[in-house]
Amino acid sequence: MRRLIRTFGLALVPLLLVSCAFIWNIGSRSSLEADVLEVLHPAPDDGLSLECRMIGTTRSGYCVGEISPDDAKAAALAIGLESSTLDLVDLDGVPPLAYEGLVGCLDPQAFAVVDGLPAYWIAGRPPQLALRSGGQFEYLLLIVNEATGQGCVQVSYAYG
Repeated sequence: MRRLIRTFGLALVPLLLVSCAFIWNIGSRSSLEADVLEVLHPAPDDGLSLECRMIGTTRSGYCVGEISPDDAKAAALAIGLESSTLDLVDLDGVPPLAYEGLVGCLDPQAFAVVDGLPAYWIAGRPPQLALRSGGQFEYLLLIVNEATGQGCVQVSYAYG
């Protein structure tokens, strides 16, 4: 009987982990969207609507939506973002993502092909990424596909 209970308990662990990630994602989407829109507020936001998701159970998340190249450039200027061209072979050109890998905005299932697209970023917990709630983003990455008018914003909540 003990063996049966132990086996059943071990079989539930993966299910519980998947459930936690699902709950974390659903519960954090609206907060993530509000926080990203707050940081992007200096840019024109004429009804900017984003669909946001957390990345697994991490403190990172991304939002996808219609962002014009002009709005992306305005946000980059207002927030003081660096600019680069994405090169998936060498992510060192976009430092916040060099250690996270192909997740969020860089995941082809999340935002299609990003290699060669313009990217804007800032990292190191800058004051521009402070939130009214007292929170802070560690970094922000903004990718815009000028051909489709779609953009992706990836952030990571800072600890503390």
